[in-house]
Amino acid sequence: MASLHEGERDDESTSTSGGVEQRWGLMDSAPRPSPAQRPVATQWRQQRDKDVKALRHVCGTPCACAADARQALGTCERDVQATLPDTSTVRALSRSGTRGRPRPGAPPDQGLSQSDGALASSLTARHALIAPQRCGLLATHALDPAPLPPPAVVEGDKGQGHAARGCRCVQDPQGVASALSLPTPERLMALLMVMTGCVLVDAAGESRMRTALKAQDATCPDHKGPPVQHPTARWGFHACVGMHVLRVPGQWDALVVHLTEEHQARLRLLGKPYERLYR
Repeated sequence: MASLHEGERDDESTSTSGGVEQRWGLMDSAPRPSPAQRPVATQWRQQRDKDVKALRHVCGTPCACAADARQALGTCERDVQATLPDTSTVRALSRSGTRGRPRPGAPPDQGLSQSDGALASSLTARHALIAPQRCGLLATHALDPAPLPPPAVVEGDKGQGHAARGCRCVQDPQGVASALSLPTPERLMALLMVMTGCVLVDAAGESRMRTALKAQDATCPDHKGPPVQHPTARWGFHACVGMHVLRVPGQWDALVVHLTEEHQARLRLLGKPYERLYR
């Protein structure tokens, strides 16, 4: 695999999917050890417990002779997957053939053999499971790597996280779009245009609020804990709940009622035009 940057490697090949020729890149990201280890850790613990249980069963079962004990121990050691045999011995076990306590000085009439062993964790097998978890497949229909080299493909994939976070308001269960079922493509396109405008307004308000807080070295309350300087737009709009517009017949201007000091502080952060609208 060809090295890219910051411990990332890439191996590209061409493929055809859905009748479209594509350029596929297998990405190996070494800086992702923790996410790759989490799914392996659960599987590893389960397999390790099975190996230990199997060894305890073999060591707790007496055999007729030493050869049978070694064979049972060897079969168990070959079947283990998450561990390796560390130490293993076979010892003689004397036992009386009759039930109850033997008489003093009576020689044992049965000679048995019993296995003793210990297991150690196999780091090689563990790393072999972690390595595939670090890999991911990125595909693009830009077949020419000159204008879009592999590092640019990786950066474009990482940049999708910023766009996804900005569209969380569309995916919110409280959004009206989740409760609509549109029968025609034209209505669906119209709804997408409206929701795109809502995403732009949401992102612009969030950016303006965060910029003003940093410029004034101020903070605002947060629903999760102490005050922060990077509130989300949803929490900013939610903090304005309770403001009402009262329209009196015969008067041109509407009245804003229930405007608290917290609301006024939010409006001051957004700027003078917003203060004039709610005055």
